[in-house]
Amino acid sequence: MNDQQTPGSKKREKLLSLYEALPPQEQALVQFCSLTMEPMSMTTVIRCFDVTGISVADTSKTSWQNLQPALKRIVKLGFVDDRYQCPEGFREIATRRSVAQGHFEKMARAIQRLMPGNRYLSRYSSEYDWK
Repeated sequence: MNDQQTPGSKKREKLLSLYEALPPQEQALVQFCSLTMEPMSMTTVIRCFDVTGISVADTSKTSWQNLQPALKRIVKLGFVDDRYQCPEGFREIATRRSVAQGHFEKMARAIQRLMPGNRYLSRYSSEYDWK
């Protein structure tokens, strides 16, 4: 058995360690980006995430003011690329966390509502009741 880690597993472990240290809002943004599986603009991410109803750090500020710095940070840390897509090796981890934390359905509903052409989640619309 080879005890050496592959470059992909090393990156995944590093991201997981960084992820655990993120504030809950930033973790939720990573989770959200893991679900879309399609390139998005910052505006689309903020618009869709706002619809989820997941609370943000400072509710006295608008969603844009709260989410823009957090999105820039998760890009800088490597959780998503400049089109807000999670690395393939970390996507499943973030998606599973969204389920465990009870965010998946809220996020999926927002994506289906505001991104109806999303190839990943639109295929589930007839199988699941997202109400």
